[in-house]
Amino acid sequence: MKRYYFAVTNKCNRRCPLCSCYSEPSKNTFLSVKVFEAILPKDDEFEAQFEGGEPLLHHDLMEMVAIARNTGRCLKITLCTNGVLLPNNRESLINYFLAFGEPFVLKPSINTYL
Repeated sequence: MKRYYFAVTNKCNRRCPLCSCYSEPSKNTFLSVKVFEAILPKDDEFEAQFEGGEPLLHHDLMEMVAIARNTGRCLKITLCTNGVLLPNNRESLINYFLAFGEPFVLKPSINTYL
């Protein structure tokens, strides 16, 4: 099993001094859906990890998740996020996570700077 890491943007809603991705609010690069489709593995089963910057700032993130899942070969989705943009009530948060399909892993970045 291979995990593919997709840095879908270098834009972030925070400016953490220890950011390993050199992301910040002034950055503005986004992976296109067309390129995402082109670089997905063609034959093998895989896992997809979405990261950035802040992947929740990418307007097409859920479309990319759906594309990966619809291959029938994506066995797990992982989301790396600072969590600031996640829905702030329980029901909305549960529904949002369900949209990623199963299995789904959330990797929150906890930073006291935030």
